[in-house]
Amino acid sequence: MSRETTALVLGEINGPFALETIKLDALRPDEALVEIHATGICHTDLSCATGILPAQVPAVFEHEGAGVVIETGSDVNEVAKGDKVLLSYAFYNKCSQCESGHLPYCEYLLALNFGGQRSDGTSALSLQDGSKLHGHFFGQSSFSRLAVVNCNSLVKLPQNVELALFAPLGCGLQTGAGAILNTLNVQTGSTVAIFGVGSIGLSAIMACQIRQAKEIIAVDIQPS
Repeated sequence: MSRETTALVLGEINGPFALETIKLDALRPDEALVEIHATGICHTDLSCATGILPAQVPAVFEHEGAGVVIETGSDVNEVAKGDKVLLSYAFYNKCSQCESGHLPYCEYLLALNFGGQRSDGTSALSLQDGSKLHGHFFGQSSFSRLAVVNCNSLVKLPQNVELALFAPLGCGLQTGAGAILNTLNVQTGSTVAIFGVGSIGLSAIMACQIRQAKEIIAVDIQPS
């Protein structure tokens, strides 16, 4: 069943975002419909919107969404209607990198997250006149009241959590913390320098505290 919802639409590169009514197609078996309650905003979205990174328009961006599942496709088993969920990046789950546990290095990562469409070239989003609207940004395009989400982008949350606190985990927090906990694998007593102390850098600092780093050096061009 198709639906209507409101979303922030970028009509042209380096143009303004506009709140518009858009149409959503019926779900595919591997998709879920999520009512977005909170979303972060990432520098990647702004870079796509201003043309620094390639993007197709008109489009709905954003990839730090959190919300409640409204409906699920027939192949979605990890979440159900009414579940609170965190949304993150999309991955194929069947390539050699995914099957070896290296999901961030999925062979189809760029196409699935930056392609602006499903893997078959279609989009679940359209404008009021029926013309194609690029979406599926990082499997979600969460600058929308309702988002059609790839099943691999869904993470089930406890029902008692505050969604606004969990939304940035989808990108910024896991990027900063993952660099410290996984990539660098910082150990107790280490000295760590972090260049750039925005949301990603601050997340790295928190992870350094968890790992009990001896000295944490934060470097930023902003005195504050």
